Amino acid sequence: MINAAFKVHRWTGIVFGLAAFLAFVSGLALHWHTYVFPTESEVVRGYGAPLSAAELGDALKVPASRQATLRHLNDRLVWEIEPTGGGALVLLDARTGAPIRAVSDSEASQIAARIGGDDRGAQTHLIAAHDHFYWLGKPPLPAYRVSFHEPRRLDVYVARATGNVTAVVGWRERITDILGEKTHYLKIGPLRTVTTPRFIIMGVLATAVLTGAISGLLYGIPQLFRRLSHTQRWGPWLRSIHNVVGAAVGLFIVMWGTSSYLMLWYPTMDPGAEERGRVSGEPLVGAEFRALPRAAVAAARAPVFALRATRLLDRPVYAAIHGDGGATLIDGRSGAVLSPVSDSLVRAIVDRYLGSRAPVRRITYLSGYDEYYHATLDGRGYSFDGNLRPLPVYRVDLEGGTDPSPLYIRADRGELVGRVGADYRAFRWLGSGVHDLNFPALFQRRPRLWNVAIVVPVLMGMLASATGVWLGATYAARAARARGWMRTAQ
Repeated sequence: MINAAFKVHRWTGIVFGLAAFLAFVSGLALHWHTYVFPTESEVVRGYGAPLSAAELGDALKVPASRQATLRHLNDRLVWEIEPTGGGALVLLDARTGAPIRAVSDSEASQIAARIGGDDRGAQTHLIAAHDHFYWLGKPPLPAYRVSFHEPRRLDVYVARATGNVTAVVGWRERITDILGEKTHYLKIGPLRTVTTPRFIIMGVLATAVLTGAISGLLYGIPQLFRRLSHTQRWGPWLRSIHNVVGAAVGLFIVMWGTSSYLMLWYPTMDPGAEERGRVSGEPLVGAEFRALPRAAVAAARAPVFALRATRLLDRPVYAAIHGDGGATLIDGRSGAVLSPVSDSLVRAIVDRYLGSRAPVRRITYLSGYDEYYHATLDGRGYSFDGNLRPLPVYRVDLEGGTDPSPLYIRADRGELVGRVGADYRAFRWLGSGVHDLNFPALFQRRPRLWNVAIVVPVLMGMLASATGVWLGATYAARAARARGWMRTAQ
């Protein structure tokens, strides 16, 4: 049994070791990965100056649409609307109602400069296809890529149709995307957009690494005990290091390799468009907004950079968006301030989402993250799968049943932003928890210890796989030379 494991481990170790080394290197890059998606505050910063009640006047009305956002496009006041029939977003001049066909390159430079620096030294390129960094989540095209070199190297992407900031790419995003996202998930070339072949290759590689780890443990642990008992002389120092480190790393590889199959599954806790539509209701009718935009901006008190007219439970509402991305929710009929949304409104949102009266066990106001609703530690507010996790939220726990629980509702806007079904619950603890070690006791309460718990095994894995590749390659070279010598002798 031990000899069979040794043969499997040795003769397949070069390929398996190389795959494991790349997985560990890319995993380390993913640990510090930062998504290129802009934060809510960066999007708002791109709008320009805040709205003032005086500039809006009494003539400005909400246009008929699914959703309409009043904001600045540099010096112009515009409506960004989602048409009632669906389709791409459209810009309208808020004063004349004339459509704005496209944002110019100079306007895009001004917008991007609020994120990146001095627009006088910027280089602006119009791109019609997704590039190496601008592709995740299928961002809008065409778009301007505005490149800055001062005060730091930064690329800011601005959608040509709307003038919205859609991506921010700095040195950290570049490095962790190339070494992490692309390498770890094989999102390279044609595989980037073709899911099934990529998952098959990743599954094969995970099986290969797992096979190498199991065979190494079956052979290496008895061998290690014999060496430690001094019944056998220690071999060359490189082999000794490989055996000692490999015994510990092999256990982690088995754990990570097994959980990686579940990581290919990766269900989401984010509600889809249909689920969000249940909560909002029918498309807008502009005449329903008896409270004017001017009154809504005045009612919000804090500076308002965008005023979004939308629906909540069929009720017309304004979301007055502030500089940090937070919002004040305002009733579109009475002008009353609704945020933070009340307990009764939270219950009504849950009932509408589920389609029946829900047995609510507990409603908790969260100003920080919990075991399901959490984000990476880079401070940008995105989850490990690149979905925005705004705060604060209400966590709604339901009584036992088949309905998703808990549900997460944004406290300032009343939007459903998360729901935990049985599939995500299983994935969270058996997949993500085991693979990323992001259990609350480590990830949330002791983030420095979590970093150590991830980085140390990864570094050990890099050492074990690198030494294994070297030992396997030298053994194969010696075996080839020996066979060549024997053939010559015959």
